[in-house]
Amino acid sequence: MNDILFAAQWTQHNAYLQTSLSTIIQSPFHTSFEKIQHCFNRGLTQAFGTLLFPLKSFTRSMVLPSSQISQEAYHQIAVGWQQRWENPFPIGRQAQLIQTYEPIILEMITPDGTLIKGVWYKHRSSTDANLPTILCFNHNRVHAKSTEWEWLLKKGLSSPQPFHVIVFDYRRNPSQADDLLVDGETVIQTALTKLGIAPANLHLFGYSIGGAVSAILANLHPDLGRIVNRSSFSSLEKLLQHSPEAHETLGDSLFFFVPKPLLPLILNRRTKWITAMISTGLGWNLDPSYALKKIKNRLLVVYHPQDRLIPPALGAIAVNGMTSSTLAMRFKPTVNSQASSFDYHLAPLHLFEDSQKQNATYRILNFILGRTLFSPKPSHPRKHYLITPQGKITQGLRMHVGQIF
Repeated sequence: MNDILFAAQWTQHNAYLQTSLSTIIQSPFHTSFEKIQHCFNRGLTQAFGTLLFPLKSFTRSMVLPSSQISQEAYHQIAVGWQQRWENPFPIGRQAQLIQTYEPIILEMITPDGTLIKGVWYKHRSSTDANLPTILCFNHNRVHAKSTEWEWLLKKGLSSPQPFHVIVFDYRRNPSQADDLLVDGETVIQTALTKLGIAPANLHLFGYSIGGAVSAILANLHPDLGRIVNRSSFSSLEKLLQHSPEAHETLGDSLFFFVPKPLLPLILNRRTKWITAMISTGLGWNLDPSYALKKIKNRLLVVYHPQDRLIPPALGAIAVNGMTSSTLAMRFKPTVNSQASSFDYHLAPLHLFEDSQKQNATYRILNFILGRTLFSPKPSHPRKHYLITPQGKITQGLRMHVGQIF
């Protein structure tokens, strides 16, 4: 298996993400006034973070839970990936995937000197690397080598238009939200400079916090292709202030010493404001609202109206409304849900369709690739799914729509 190593650089576009005071002072991309202003802001954040270090650690663990995944868990995920992609005798669908895609390990050095890793699933149909490429930005509970994004590869098996897929992991211990932007910028530089993908062929797909990161970076690179924003927010600060589920999750961490029955008494509106301001002061706010407005003409916003973690009123859909392309998800008729409470935020896309009864996965790929390549096949039996009262998803037999599960 091939590996690719690349070192990204500071540029005029990303220099505002610099955090080291010495790097800022030496930067050729800032005026003297900008250097003073930038050093002041970074110094303030660093001082605040030093004084409230335990609180900063809690904030990071809740905003980005993947940073708390143990080495053992990472190892198990990596072993699972090796068993799928390095198996000398693959069978079934996995054999098809290996015949269609070559997994190439990416080892990338960020401009601030941090090593991050990813995988480039290179389509084997062409020696030309410059094919449409989907760069995936994870939500905050997933590893690049998990199966989260493999649905794209499975769709690639039948796509008339070949495409590559790139997945990557954010750094293990980011000190602030801008570190995630630096990581994403590094992968974009890798794709454009090292892999030889044309900007117009590089499309960004961000999920949850990855949607905020990808939107901000897409605005820094107006020559990139299309952007899909799934179940993401318009402002992390507003989300912590106004989303009960997001705020209570953070509150459980910040007020871990408070007995559960008393926690609702503490989580009042004033505490919401305080926790949001603390997360912002500690450098853990992401606000893609300006970027979402600037990229609206090449943006598809995917959301579920019943998402409790990021309700539509606090999501990316609230920024542009219907001036961007939108996909409001609903269950397919082949999904029988018996759950009174269901996590729509993390539910797999294959359960959903849009208001025109088009599969959510088809709609997303047709948007990214710029033409209708996937369409329903009514005559084919379809997989049925049962969601149990406990929220567990069970796959049934292939049946025609209308048959009993």
